[in-house]
Amino acid sequence: MMIPIAPNVPAHQARSPAAQLIAPPAQPEPNGSYPDRIVLRARGRVHPVRVDDVVMLDSEAPYLVVHTALGTIRVRASLSDVEKMLDPDHFARVHRGTVVRIDQVAEVIQRDRGDCDLRLRNGMMTRLARRRAPSFARAIG
Repeated sequence: MMIPIAPNVPAHQARSPAAQLIAPPAQPEPNGSYPDRIVLRARGRVHPVRVDDVVMLDSEAPYLVVHTALGTIRVRASLSDVEKMLDPDHFARVHRGTVVRIDQVAEVIQRDRGDCDLRLRNGMMTRLARRRAPSFARAIG
């Protein structure tokens, strides 16, 4: 499960020290800001991750593979639920099952029939679907 870290959860609302760090799944803050950290729960472990470290999200139903600057974490979560927590100015859906951090795209490689591949700064490759290309072009400016 992936949930944002709450910056100030009162101690009286938490059941344990770990619960003080974790907020329930939520949309962006009412003031329009997005969380700067998320907590990934996988196999009984809790992994706090800075959103700035997230490179790419890949859906492998029923799992979500989160590629970060420090490694990969596989969690049970839906891509669409997690995407709602990420700032659309920094992340873009590039395929039905993939979201990338825009500033991590190093190169767009044209393929046949309008599809493209994206090479990320860490060397990973992913597909940019034809249907997602116009919105991706607007996102990268």
